[in-house]
Amino acid sequence: MVSERFEKSQFNWACVKLITDLALLHRCTREEMELAMTMVSNIAHSETPGVGEKELFYPAE
Repeated sequence: MVSERFEKSQFNWACVKLITDLALLHRCTREEMELAMTMVSNIAHSETPGVGEKELFYPAE
């Protein structure tokens, strides 16, 4: 179970890296960059199930 979760997590972060690398190398239009960032956001959100925004974000000091 732990190794399955670890493999899924590795896969998700590899997808994030691929999306961001391609977006930067491709010199995306604004719409393409927004789509890429939405995809990254969705993947990152799936890595933190059950965690609310208040636990992830805090005011800068």
